[in-house]
Amino acid sequence: MLGIAILMSTSFWPIAETHLEWRQKDRHSYFLATRLHGKDNEGQPLFLQQQAAESFGELQEAALKAGWDIQVNYAYRSHRQQARLHRRAPNWAAKPGYSTHEQGISVDIAGTSIKKCRRCSRQSTDLHRWLLENGANYGFVNDVPKEPWHFTYVPDKKD
Repeated sequence: MLGIAILMSTSFWPIAETHLEWRQKDRHSYFLATRLHGKDNEGQPLFLQQQAAESFGELQEAALKAGWDIQVNYAYRSHRQQARLHRRAPNWAAKPGYSTHEQGISVDIAGTSIKKCRRCSRQSTDLHRWLLENGANYGFVNDVPKEPWHFTYVPDKKD
């Protein structure tokens, strides 16, 4: 991480202090990331690319109006974090360099799946169905069908 941070004001609800930092995209490139409210499952701050963070804020506001309080388990992951996750769960986690989390455009949303039984596949929840119906309005799509929690910002899908 470079030692540059920019503080700006904004009206987007989930952005903590609109704290912008340079985050490593891969070994050779960086992107400007925006810090979101909350922390991931490992207690680390949540970051997304600036445009994705702004659209995610709009999605969270719409969800709140519909009665959903969207919580994020994970967002941006460094190349090193992705490599560690892939070693622990190679069937679930993308190889380092291939994850949209490393690009700062994906979030893993809590409460989008339940496991019915040990042999059963995951079953989506009402929140997951709401996100499928409304997420694209804000540019977020469930681009990994086996992972109902994984939503990626795809700007050209935004209405």
